[in-house]
Amino acid sequence: MKTKPIRLLLLDDNREFTQLLGLLLGKDGEFIVTEANNAREALRLLEDHSFDLMIAEILTLDMPLEALLGIVSERYPDLPFGILTRMAVPPQWKLGEVIKDTPVATKPVTMETVRKFITLVLTKTPRGPEDDFSP
Repeated sequence: MKTKPIRLLLLDDNREFTQLLGLLLGKDGEFIVTEANNAREALRLLEDHSFDLMIAEILTLDMPLEALLGIVSERYPDLPFGILTRMAVPPQWKLGEVIKDTPVATKPVTMETVRKFITLVLTKTPRGPEDDFSP
């Protein structure tokens, strides 16, 4: 029996990245990926559709990520959320109260690390030292 695909909302201002990752994740039917290229588009999609998780780039062009995550966590408190970024995020960096416990992966990533990261986000498992999502 085939399992139900995971509905992923992927937010990144790099359209080529979202398209490529969407194609790669969706090719085996395990994921249905919906792409958003700005925070306002992501919020509209969340209003109109149901998702199992959301992954967003830390630098969104139209809204600070902390503001976006605040809105998402208030409106959709059960939606797992992960951050995928091209920036190095040192442990001492103050991400703010809203996103301090949000899983973070740093680009570039492999499909293996993306899948592992998605599993971590979905299970809300605390990140351990063995979880290296940096290049």
